[in-house]
Amino acid sequence: MTPTMAPPQIQRQLATRSHGRRILLILVLILGSAIGGAFWLAHTRGKTAAKATETSGTRPWMSQGVGYPDPEKLAEKTPVTPVDTITPELARLRSELLAMKLKLEELDKRKSPTPVINHAQPGQGQARPPEKRPAPMLFLPQRDAG
Repeated sequence: MTPTMAPPQIQRQLATRSHGRRILLILVLILGSAIGGAFWLAHTRGKTAAKATETSGTRPWMSQGVGYPDPEKLAEKTPVTPVDTITPELARLRSELLAMKLKLEELDKRKSPTPVINHAQPGQGQARPPEKRPAPMLFLPQRDAG
């Protein structure tokens, strides 16, 4: 072995014709897949962009008007006057209030100049509570044990 030659382990690992073909095949596959992927992306992305521009006018929210539609004008009806139920009840309440005021004035005129004091009769005094008596003491006789 001379010092200028590579050792036998390294000579086996050098690129030979079979390795060159493999490397070339891998490069062609990588390049082909990159070109195919780019074509596929351009093809699919191109359709969505074109489709969006073509159908923008047909979208439901794009075809509607900007404002609200004019409401339909209905035939004018003659206004119906509502039945007034409050006025008769209010009149009845006012008449009751007036009658109460008249009775109160009449009672004020009828009062005597001296105040009336209710004197309790001696027999009808307040009932006194019963006197409390102490309970009788319990006495238990002792039994003889004998």
